[in-house]
Amino acid sequence: MENIVNQQEFEAAQAESATAKPSYTHMFSPPFQYGGKTYEKAAFDFAKLKGKDYLSIQDEMRANNKYAITPSLSSDFLVLMCAKASGIGDDILSELPIADFSQIITKARSFLLKTELG
Repeated sequence: MENIVNQQEFEAAQAESATAKPSYTHMFSPPFQYGGKTYEKAAFDFAKLKGKDYLSIQDEMRANNKYAITPSLSSDFLVLMCAKASGIGDDILSELPIADFSQIITKARSFLLKTELG
């Protein structure tokens, strides 16, 4: 069976996780507009999340027929985690420009990897 995780990408993510912070504020440049609202920044407090949030994310994914064998490597899991950490809906986060989306997801991934790797 072929390894579906790119080892170089995993090692880079692992190295970045060493400096992961429990919270992150993302500045949008230019400001992001969605549903008549303008977002200049978004705050993500990953440390406030509880085990019940983790389980809720898994339940929501299952309800949509999606599964995360390794949550820290699942964009679907991470976007739901970011939604819970920020109070911004995953539907809004999914509409972000890819550069912003990627930066935010990377911060969540780093935080989660840090907790997994100790």
